[in-house]
Amino acid sequence: MPSLYETDFFTWTLEQSELIRKGELTAIDSANLAEEIFSMGASELRSLENYYIVLIKHLLKQKYQPEKATRSWEFSIRNAKNRISRLLRKNPGMKQHLSEIKTDAYDFARLEAASETGLDEKDFPEEADEWMRQKLEEK
Repeated sequence: MPSLYETDFFTWTLEQSELIRKGELTAIDSANLAEEIFSMGASELRSLENYYIVLIKHLLKQKYQPEKATRSWEFSIRNAKNRISRLLRKNPGMKQHLSEIKTDAYDFARLEAASETGLDEKDFPEEADEWMRQKLEEK
């Protein structure tokens, strides 16, 4: 028979939080609860990576098509930087994953920048260059 976790996730979450509040820890669904907590952390990392993708994509567009730069690009850059800063401030443990996140984000951003600019993917460096690394460190 399927569990409440499988049939009604929302109700399962309410039930689990109530059990924890009451201190009825032996009654909680520890395996699924542990998986959901892990998933929450992974979701925060994906958010960080997505903000880096947006930031890097617009930095690439700005560098390789400066004549087409818009206020929207600048706004997207500032917005992504602010969101990254806020996310890292609220989750300092994510800083240990920054190198990997930036590398992965660069790969995706490079493809998106090529798609949006009409430039060939090969027009962008395969890896973030020194200019990009400096831009990613600017506040």
